[in-house]
Amino acid sequence: MKCSVPLRWLSTLLFILCVSGVAHAVEIHTLINAKCQKVSGVVVAVDEQQVRLIGLDGTSQTWRRDDIVSVVLHKAVDNPIPAVTLDGALRSVLYDVYLNSSDPPAFTGWAVQFIEELVVFFDLGGRTHVLSYEDIHRMREPEVPAMVIMPHAPLTLHFPSDYVECQNLANSGGVPPSRIIGDRVKVSDYFDTFANHYLALDSFRERTFLYAKPFLFDERTRLGLLYMRHRSPLLPVYIHWSTGRPYAFQSFMLIGGAPVLWLPSVDPAVVVWSDLKSHVFHATFLVNPFAIPAGTTIYGAGAIEPRTRRDRHTESSFNYLILMGGDYGPWSASVGTYYPARFIRMLPLERDVRANRAALVFRARATFQQLTLRALYFRTRQSSANGRGLGDGNGGTYETEGVPYALSEDAVRLGATVDAFETQGSLDAVATQGTYDEVPAFDLAFRHLQLGLTISREFGHYVRMNVHLNYHVEHNEFTSATAVNSSDSRAELDYGGAFEFQF
Repeated sequence: MKCSVPLRWLSTLLFILCVSGVAHAVEIHTLINAKCQKVSGVVVAVDEQQVRLIGLDGTSQTWRRDDIVSVVLHKAVDNPIPAVTLDGALRSVLYDVYLNSSDPPAFTGWAVQFIEELVVFFDLGGRTHVLSYEDIHRMREPEVPAMVIMPHAPLTLHFPSDYVECQNLANSGGVPPSRIIGDRVKVSDYFDTFANHYLALDSFRERTFLYAKPFLFDERTRLGLLYMRHRSPLLPVYIHWSTGRPYAFQSFMLIGGAPVLWLPSVDPAVVVWSDLKSHVFHATFLVNPFAIPAGTTIYGAGAIEPRTRRDRHTESSFNYLILMGGDYGPWSASVGTYYPARFIRMLPLERDVRANRAALVFRARATFQQLTLRALYFRTRQSSANGRGLGDGNGGTYETEGVPYALSEDAVRLGATVDAFETQGSLDAVATQGTYDEVPAFDLAFRHLQLGLTISREFGHYVRMNVHLNYHVEHNEFTSATAVNSSDSRAELDYGGAFEFQF
């Protein structure tokens, strides 16, 4: 059998499809078996065993692949099917196709053809649509009537006698075939390719349930310079970028000093931060590059200085954080471990409580097109009974002297990010409450509240500006071994911003 495809005509057709997004040509498959019986229609599903079509009479037709000995393809300018009877077989592969999360479905139809990375859909109005995977926001099962009437034009298919082995099918008029596949091996290969495309499409459709948006991270690379009036990080510069494909594996990476969404603090911190997303699974990794591995002293070695030299003071840092969990649509939940550290000063005593015991972290998120909500809970319980972790601020340890201590700390972080009017705004609140007991030195009870506001906006294509406002309310109560009580309360407004270059 001969196979002929006019290259110039095909190139023109592909150009029209890619530019316009709507095609008027419908591809008609005619399946022929060894008994020279045939069925003609639009292919809507192929698997390892069967080929499913909408016959030209509008009914569902299913043929075993092993029975097909040849295939004849025709291009119909207009839809030739007058009406479709939607039985269970056709409904199972019919989808509402959404191009935007906030809009109704663009159309309801079947995937009928695949051209490299493009998918051709045949809708209930008899029209065809050509989309790339990046164009599709999601695919859902529709609610449709039992029968749909379509605009159509009668069609006669031409089967030339010199190309078709079954002479009983040959005729002398009508639309000529665009391609004939007459070898069983080629027929098998042809439908194998078709089946693989349908598997890929079904996998893609499944992932649209598991991703809140086609691409979850900022797709542009940014280099930022950060300044804060009171609490700038040790390294006030950062870079972040992302990789991956829509509804597929995606990752985000940030290195440097920047505000971090997943810590119990609104202050910027120097981190190595990575977020990963693949299918139902997601993960977050945060590392303090100055304190690796877990349990490494942070303040005692002098790498990070406490932010104030007040006589009564406490603040927290961390070694690393790991979160893992799953997603379904906009909803996300994860759990992980967190290795916090806490610096405490009650002159003349200083303590560097190192994390040799993991704390627990729980996170919940809801991600919509222009709104993201997040909530985190951090739970820390550590004492001399479950491991080392107490230092004197100079890298030394009190464990050999048998000093018992217990640290109990709970923190909750709630936040929201809104995109509107080409501006992004983020608001976060962090409430921390805890106690530190050390016998016979002193006890500490602390309650801290932090509020953080970030407003971000692009100015041109390559520049972005961020404004940061952070408000802190801290209350600490110290009780010394001599029964002398003291409290330390203060409020502080910190402000600054970041200048980002976008690539």
